Formats: sequence, C-alpha cells, structure tokens
Amino acid sequence: DFFIRNVTTPLLWLFLIAGFFSQVVITGLIMIASFNSKISGWLLRLIEKLLSKIRFVKEPEKLVKKLGDQIELFHQGNKTLIKSPRLMIVSFVLIFVQILLIMLVPYCVYRGFSLNSATVVEIVCSQSFVTLASSMMPLPGATGAAELAFSVFYGMFFGTTMLKSALLMWRVIT
Repeated sequence: DFFIRNVTTPLLWLFLIAGFFSQVVITGLIMIASFNSKISGWLLRLIEKLLSKIRFVKEPEKLVKKLGDQIELFHQGNKTLIKSPRLMIVSFVLIFVQILLIMLVPYCVYRGFSLNSATVVEIVCSQSFVTLASSMMPLPGATGAAELAFSVFYGMFFGTTMLKSALLMWRVIT
C-alpha cells in the first residue's frame, strides 16, 4: 500500500511488472537447467534454431556449444552442492547476507545524510523495487533505469534537495 500510494509513474510500474515477469522466467529457466539436463539440452537446440533463423549471431553452433559446456559445469556444481548439505546451507546464507548488504547500501546513504524518518524496512523494500525495475534493462549496470527507479522510489525519502547527491553516492558505492 505504501508504494502504491507514493509511486505514481506509469512507466516505472511497467518496468516493475516487466522486471518481475522476466525474473520469474529467468529463474524458471535456471531451475530447469539446474536439475534436468534433457530439458536444458532441448532448450539449447531451440536457442540454436532461433539464432540461426534470425541471424543474430554469426556462428550459433559455437555459441550453443559454449552454453552447453557451461550448463554441464552448472549441473556438476549442483551435484556437488546436493551431495554436501552443509556447503549448500553455507552458500545460501552467504548469498543472503551478500544481497542484504547490497540492499542496505541506500539505508547507509540515507543515514549518512542524517535522515531518520524512514525505517530500514521501507528503504530495503524500495531498493528491492529499484532492483526489480532496473533488471529489465540489458545494459551494464542497467544505466538509466536504475537512476530513474532510484529517483522515483527514494525521492519521497531524500526530497528534491538531497536526491541527486544521494543518487550519486548510491551509484558510486554500488
């Protein structure tokens, strides 16, 4: 409800929805590739056919071979992880901590400006939305989309006078 009331940019909502669905599709594909080598092989052949038809890549066979090799390494890594539950738990915990620390960067910037009216939960949730919106852009660092999303989601916390400085600090840190 907080974000629905405060975020009124239709374009940003479009990015959020598209980002959400693209993340769901990518996560699904990664899960399939993780546990089913037959389906991942079928997907690779489908990708090769598509790339051949649209001529997006000069040598699609080489690309698909490289992807196949990477997926095979991915399968082997998953088998190792499944055989070692302790390693899997430690990996998940470390990844969770890494993501949480990245999500806390805007809160540290916020507190660095001696602001304190927003909660850490509001700031972390805002960062989640920024990440979701900017994940739609296939550019390095999601240039442009991340800044737009940051401006919209954090404008309510930093205000117009500090927003550009906060954006610059956040972008340099992340």
